[in-house]
Amino acid sequence: MAGLRRHSRNDSFYVAPKAFKFEPTKEQVDRWMRYLRTVAVCDTRLSERACPETEKRGG
Repeated sequence: MAGLRRHSRNDSFYVAPKAFKFEPTKEQVDRWMRYLRTVAVCDTRLSERACPETEKRGG
């Protein structure tokens, strides 16, 4: 089982895959699909594609 998020931008194509090495439960699939929907590509060269503000984690 695998999930996939694709992004096509001005000069590149990005893929964020998730593959399970086991048969995941519905809850595991739902959790990863929610996460993959949050994955985004930003481009510091273009103001309309600027990186979003994110919460810093760790130290």
